[in-house]
Order: sequence, then C-alpha cells, then structure tokens
Amino acid sequence: MCIFCIHYRLHKIEEVKNLWKLKSSKTILQIETAWEQSGFLYIVTEYCCNGSYCNWVHFNFSLRDVLNHMSEHGVSLDVAEVLHVIYMVASVFLSY
Repeated sequence: MCIFCIHYRLHKIEEVKNLWKLKSSKTILQIETAWEQSGFLYIVTEYCCNGSYCNWVHFNFSLRDVLNHMSEHGVSLDVAEVLHVIYMVASVFLSY
C-alpha cells in the first residue's frame, strides 16, 4: 500500500475520532456509528430533521460555536484543517 494511501486512511480515522469527541455538541451533526469495509469508510449520522444535511447546516451551523466546542474537547486543527472545514461548509451553502 502506498504511503499516501496510509496517510489518507489515518487522516480519515482521526476525523472519525474527532466526531466521537464532539458527540455532545448541538452544533455538530451527531455520529451514530462508523466502520471500514472494502477500503471505504462509512459514517452513519443522526437523522436530519430538516430533510437534508444542507438544511441542517443552514439552521444549526455557527463556525465560532463549532471551533470553540472543538477546542473545549481537545480537538486541535491546523490551519489547513480549519480551511477545509470552512470550505466544506461554504460548499454546502453554495449548493443550497
């Protein structure tokens, strides 16, 4: 297996660990379970009562609250990861 693939896999596993750390947050879509199968990572989240993840983010998201909650629970992000979070949220809003 290539080094990039191993690094990518470890990064995704770390992301799932962070979701578990943030399970008590009201501003984070709640993780229910996660597993790897045939090289894919599956993440099951709570039901989005507003119909879709896009609607859930639109009604529940506050970047400041999310970043504060992450720091309170020992989840540290480097600059690239913070920019990735902002990019992902922006892409949801742009598709809304």
